Amino acid sequence: MSSYADFVIQGDPESVRAIGDQVVRGAGFTVAWADQATGHAQRGSLGLTILLGAFVGKKRQSVKVDLTVFNGPQPGTTVVRLTRTSSGWAAGAIGASRNKKIFTELVQDLATPFGQAGTLLGVNEG
Repeated sequence: MSSYADFVIQGDPESVRAIGDQVVRGAGFTVAWADQATGHAQRGSLGLTILLGAFVGKKRQSVKVDLTVFNGPQPGTTVVRLTRTSSGWAAGAIGASRNKKIFTELVQDLATPFGQAGTLLGVNEG
């Protein structure tokens, strides 16, 4: 299971960042941008996750990801890196598994609009 995904996209960083932000917010995350290139996204409650463990449920489990936007390998391309920054272990083994699944779903969600627009050049996971 990956801890990051790099999306190589044909387009300028501002447009790509705006679409990425919209997709992550649409998945229920709040996003705070430290600058034009670095964002931190979070959903759920860490307190409830610790208190209720696996019983917290998918929508309320604390999940954190980072977004980084930078110039791509070819001119006119942009890379969006989505990094899983929480493990889910606050909710035990079930929470860790759920955290990985939520990240995988978010990777798919982020690939969808760029793929539909024909601007997604590739996704590299690691």
